[in-house]
Amino acid sequence: MAVEITQELNTAPAGVPIGGIGTGCIELGLDGRLRNITINNNRTSDTRIPVSGGSFLAVRAARRGKVITRVLQASSEVPFEQAGVVPPFATEEQLTWRGLYPAARYHLNDARFPLEVKWRAFAPIIPYDLDSSTLPVLYLSLDITNLTHDVYDASVVFNWENLNGCVNGLFPEDRGPITPIPLNSLSPQGARPAQEDSRDARQLSYIGLEFGGTEEPQSNAHGHYCLIAQPHREAEVTVRSWNERDPSAVADFWQSFYYEGNAGNEFTPDPAAHSGAVCCSTELGPKSSHHLVFVLTWYCPRFEVDGVDYGNAYTNAYRDAVAVAVRGLKYYSYYANAVEAWQRRILSSSLPPWFSRMLVNNNYVFSTNTFLAKDGRFAMMETPADPLMGSVDRRFHSSLGALLLFPELEHREMAQLGRAQDPDAPGRIYRHLGRLGIDSPGYGNLPDELIDVNPKFVLMAYRNFYMTGRRAAIGQLYPRLKEAMEYMLTKDEDKDGLPEQYGISTTFDNYPIFGINSYTSSLWIVAMRAFARLARKLGFPEDARPYEALIPKAIERFEQCLWIEEKGYYRLFCDNEKTSNREDAREDGCHTGQLAGQWYADFLCLGHLFPDSHIQKALDAMWQMTEAPYRERAKVKKSSAERRIKTEKRPELSWPAFYATHCACLHIHQGDPNRGFYCLSNIHHDIHAEGGRAFNQPLAWDRANARAVGWGSDRHMGSTSVWHVLYALEGFYLDVPDKSLWIRPNLPKNVNSLRAPLFTPVCLGSLEYQQEFGDRYRQRVRIAFDSPLHIKRMVLRIPRNVVDVNVHFVSPAGVEKTEHVVGMDGDERLVEIILPTTVMMGGPTTVTLEEAPPPPPEISRT
Repeated sequence: MAVEITQELNTAPAGVPIGGIGTGCIELGLDGRLRNITINNNRTSDTRIPVSGGSFLAVRAARRGKVITRVLQASSEVPFEQAGVVPPFATEEQLTWRGLYPAARYHLNDARFPLEVKWRAFAPIIPYDLDSSTLPVLYLSLDITNLTHDVYDASVVFNWENLNGCVNGLFPEDRGPITPIPLNSLSPQGARPAQEDSRDARQLSYIGLEFGGTEEPQSNAHGHYCLIAQPHREAEVTVRSWNERDPSAVADFWQSFYYEGNAGNEFTPDPAAHSGAVCCSTELGPKSSHHLVFVLTWYCPRFEVDGVDYGNAYTNAYRDAVAVAVRGLKYYSYYANAVEAWQRRILSSSLPPWFSRMLVNNNYVFSTNTFLAKDGRFAMMETPADPLMGSVDRRFHSSLGALLLFPELEHREMAQLGRAQDPDAPGRIYRHLGRLGIDSPGYGNLPDELIDVNPKFVLMAYRNFYMTGRRAAIGQLYPRLKEAMEYMLTKDEDKDGLPEQYGISTTFDNYPIFGINSYTSSLWIVAMRAFARLARKLGFPEDARPYEALIPKAIERFEQCLWIEEKGYYRLFCDNEKTSNREDAREDGCHTGQLAGQWYADFLCLGHLFPDSHIQKALDAMWQMTEAPYRERAKVKKSSAERRIKTEKRPELSWPAFYATHCACLHIHQGDPNRGFYCLSNIHHDIHAEGGRAFNQPLAWDRANARAVGWGSDRHMGSTSVWHVLYALEGFYLDVPDKSLWIRPNLPKNVNSLRAPLFTPVCLGSLEYQQEFGDRYRQRVRIAFDSPLHIKRMVLRIPRNVVDVNVHFVSPAGVEKTEHVVGMDGDERLVEIILPTTVMMGGPTTVTLEEAPPPPPEISRT
């Protein structure tokens, strides 16, 4: 028997997603409720459970017969009123919530409650630690503090509604048994609970409960669950199974908790009983506190898509949810501290606080959008509303997050994309790996071919190799890259160096393109430069030469066909053949993606592609098109309707992830960080602050009406593109194969110092940067890495009016001998520091540049 429930999709507010990579998650937001649950392999928007109606957390304080309780959420579907219980819910105003992925923190602000109550829910998402980050677990830790001079009895109960077999719209009546777990029944390996002995079950000591079954699952949504409390020598743990929909059972449960401060160790055989409560009770002396921990784990081993059972990777290490919980208890302290440590690296920096929070919170898609199969294959869905896995054209912007935090997953996904090959077009890269599954690659449902996919794939492969140095991975991909480049040459119909396009042929699927497109062509030019460099590095100079010869021709054609001098930007496309008769084809439009290739060249230190004067003019045109109207609008008084109408002419639609890279990063890289950060701050204002969608960011945002619009509005993968902004600000790039380190901070006006973390795919580090302008320019760079890195070359930037500098280089081994060269790259004056021998940079390394005095004037002899 099953109960069908219909609920409108995407109406539940989003919170911090708590759950491991590829395991599904539970979200916790402002009201404290367990929402948007995807732990049952129900990863899509239409199968996600909007709220767990029977789950809740409650606290009790008692002194001298006076009892006060609070349910630490704003509402519930449990029928308290029908049970004769006045529900003591904490209102949203009484709940201070702070979401910082992967943790949600709460504080009860209730003057009537005598104890201070703080709690934290989190998952162990820890950079580089893939084993910990893929656990199907939610921790709930509480700090209960008695600030008075009296003694209080304190109790905390976590009630979990058994969701075995449940997905949105279908909640079976029979969800399997709820069984107590005796305290002494678990071995370090997580053995099954011992059989109940002959004593009264109420007299035994328990650690928690298990839900559902461990037998072969009936469907993707069936599995096994465990809720346990961390044993505490000063706390008693009691448990209960009960029917949260039966008013009499609700009354019995609440009476036990209210009057006795425990769960009673009562167990019902009622198959309609779906709730299991674990309660911790303790005595709090004056000015004392207790730290209590609950661990909730899940285990749904079957994940079948289109007849293929992919399973889940966590089932390789654990046989059920109890085994996961045992591991969770064992390493709880490490997990809690490690999560705070990587967050602290960012939050304690000198970065603007709002930007620091974006860098932390935008990683939430690792819990909401990921799939990790039992055989180790990984993919990130573009959006749960339309789960296209590994979308190449969109991951081009967002996959830097995976590369920096979990590089192994990034390599796995790229390898899968490389292996997927179309027999009818061997060099064409598939757009995605499949819909929810990863064995049905495709090109999407657009009528035309996306020409930007191939160069993006090549650029991501180049990026991954030079940022990690993994020769085995690039060796496997190289033949595919060569084919991808050769395939692109077939799109150059007139052999002018640039590909021709027809129709909806880029990731911007709302723009038809005909002829040469500035977006794709700029990416193709930088892809040729990257591939040629890669081919030579790998020992294939013959593969590099054709592209090295083609690049100047392609750039010349780009300038000739796409630059509009009188308008000062590169047009959207140039249709010399006039293949389109569409009246809405915006051939001469100013598009934010016109310099996408230059943005990526800046990111990878591949140099200027186009004339600096044209880059600056195009950036100014983009600024006037996008942000300038908003700045002017802010100056208009609300009562001035006529002036407001004049300034309403501005773009209605923005793609925040793309705008952060194409515009914010490009402004920062190209010498105007103030404009770049203004662009990014508007994204933060619109999406995070005003929109309240820090954990549910869309592909497209309607700036005029402040709302998400169109396809991809549900948890789009693009949020992690914000990592590109950190790289742009720091001017940081680590070239592992060539042992080169670039540090060229792009700081806002009147800001001359920076203290920030360095995130790389090989280790974490820190940067301290200071520059001084006086009689002589001085720059000091201090770098440290958690693991040793070998460096032979370092590139810094100095003001253009500084002719030469003296270099002082101090590594952990002492003062290093150096040589240096000063030169120009576009409008940048760079100092290349060459080390005669490789330097190991692990501990702090300090480099000081001081402007060299001008040479003495020559004395003429007569």
